[in-house]
Amino acid sequence: MSRSLTALAAVPLLVLVAACGDSSTEPIVPQVIEEVTFDPALEIDLSQMTKLSSGVYIQTLDEGSGDGAAAGATVDVAYVGFLTTGVVFDAGAFDFVLGGGRVIPGFDEGVTGMKVGERRLVIVPPGQAYGLSPRGNIPGGSILIFDLEVRSIS
Repeated sequence: MSRSLTALAAVPLLVLVAACGDSSTEPIVPQVIEEVTFDPALEIDLSQMTKLSSGVYIQTLDEGSGDGAAAGATVDVAYVGFLTTGVVFDAGAFDFVLGGGRVIPGFDEGVTGMKVGERRLVIVPPGQAYGLSPRGNIPGGSILIFDLEVRSIS
């Protein structure tokens, strides 16, 4: 019986040790758009951009035509996504319903109002992206930069 009690007493200790994990892990600190140094190749000048109430920054690079995209519209967008280091984390094209919750909030907000043929630079703070959670090759707490072009709106 004493051997069973000794084994049972060891279980909480093992759980406690396992829960501690690696103590050398640094906490994730979210990047702040106004404080980060952007890779010069991104050619970001915050003074030339509009800051929205959510903290998302936008800048129209090429004007489009027609009506601007509004919630509920299906928007076909080509994009390149960058980290602040200039590393491309994703690129492609897809369509989605604006405001439908299929993309991160900052992407939705960055596309809102864009016209067909418009190209826009959008800088998304972590709170409007993936927050502190890493996602694929995107570290937790990252600012995301998108070069977007609206190809169609329906």
